[in-house]
Amino acid sequence: MIAHELTHVLQQRGEPRHVTGGDAPDRKPRITNRTGTGVQRQEEQTEERLPERGERVVPTGRRALGPMPMIDPHTGEVNLYPWIAAWLAANKYDNPLHKELVYHYVYAEGATFELTQDKMMQVTASGSRRVNFFHPTRFPAVTAAMKTLEVNLLAQGGASRMVSEEFGATASISTHGVGYCDSDKPSLGGFTIILNGTLEARMLANSDTVNYEFTGTMRWIDYWDFDPMRPAKPGEEEQSRPKWRSEDAEEGVRKANKFLPGLAFHIESPDVPVTQRDGDEGARW
Repeated sequence: MIAHELTHVLQQRGEPRHVTGGDAPDRKPRITNRTGTGVQRQEEQTEERLPERGERVVPTGRRALGPMPMIDPHTGEVNLYPWIAAWLAANKYDNPLHKELVYHYVYAEGATFELTQDKMMQVTASGSRRVNFFHPTRFPAVTAAMKTLEVNLLAQGGASRMVSEEFGATASISTHGVGYCDSDKPSLGGFTIILNGTLEARMLANSDTVNYEFTGTMRWIDYWDFDPMRPAKPGEEEQSRPKWRSEDAEEGVRKANKFLPGLAFHIESPDVPVTQRDGDEGARW
């Protein structure tokens, strides 16, 4: 009976609508050199602009069903479909944030979801490798800054190696990258991290090793929809979904896209103090 009603509802709804947006490029770092004898400054400026708080930066998404009232405005009859569909989707995982996001999707009419710092912990634990600023493909601007800082240290005298004087340099970081939820915390999947702060490089006395540490703030933004990838073709299963989305998760997205009523919404977090050394597995906040 429920399957029959689902089919009937789908036939009554219109074609899916599309939401479009785009991403911003990374900003090049500003470099500051420091030695025991003075300070030298070199800056590189670009016109790149990062997303402002509240700005809509979203991937292409689609919604097939849209919101559905609990009370039919034409007949006055109670419509249990939204309640049943939301309950089934919310209980797919035990993570409390997943359940909250599902009900927000169904009932909040597209309102922005405020992701508090406590709720960020329900996505990724502090120190998790899923948020790693030194990952070369997730945060390429940080990797580029590390190389530039090393060149600056060598120019200050580190080229001779094993010197008695300590050398240091800093880079101003303002960029964005990608983070992922922990495997035991299904919630956001992949999300955008806006990163602002300072990357410090130090070559200690009598050492040829360069140590790096980032200190600053991060905030997360995401667009929570149920946008499945194209149908998989034989031998192309990995290309049919994002690398961070498991086969089970992709199947859940497809079912929610087809059967779950609601509206996609933006997710925003506050700016959270964060730090990470290059030897750490992940960032700590």
